[in-house]
Amino acid sequence: MGKKEKKQEVPAEETVEIPETQETAQEAAEVPEVNPWEEKYNAEHDSFLRLAADYDNFRKRSDKERENIYTDVRVDTVSKFLPVYDNLQRALAEGYVAGLNDPYAAYLTAEATEYLVSLGIKCLVTDGWSPAPLDNEKQIHQLLLRNHVGVVENVTLEGVADGDYTLIAFPVNFGDSDGAPCRAYLIEKSI
Repeated sequence: MGKKEKKQEVPAEETVEIPETQETAQEAAEVPEVNPWEEKYNAEHDSFLRLAADYDNFRKRSDKERENIYTDVRVDTVSKFLPVYDNLQRALAEGYVAGLNDPYAAYLTAEATEYLVSLGIKCLVTDGWSPAPLDNEKQIHQLLLRNHVGVVENVTLEGVADGDYTLIAFPVNFGDSDGAPCRAYLIEKSI
């Protein structure tokens, strides 16, 4: 590169004329013939490729949305469960076991149950989970059921005024089960 190169001078406009022959004129005049069936095939093939690409994009988008929904549901579930878990941890730390050491719970003893049966009651309704303490639940339930006394547990009577009512409870039939949820109706007796 140390040597100086001479610049070649090129004329500004140099045109080369190619004589037209008969063959080149015929080639230019010949337009390739398009088969209509081939044209339809190509159009259908392009349409199919576009449809396949659209489906592939839809599938990828759906997979991504499904993953996002699954993640969102997990986050929502965990965030709603945390306060419950926190309360459970506090209850366990304090040594609270429902039914055994609940200072506000009232349960029936075997003697009280026998007395209620002797009065001829047909149904025992409680707002607790059971009319019996957890350590003696079987004996109390057997006493009631042996004497054909129905038991309706976990009844909420908030907002119900004192008075005489008729309770109608329609249990859900679970076959040979000894318990089931029910649809309970409280009807006020007219005086």
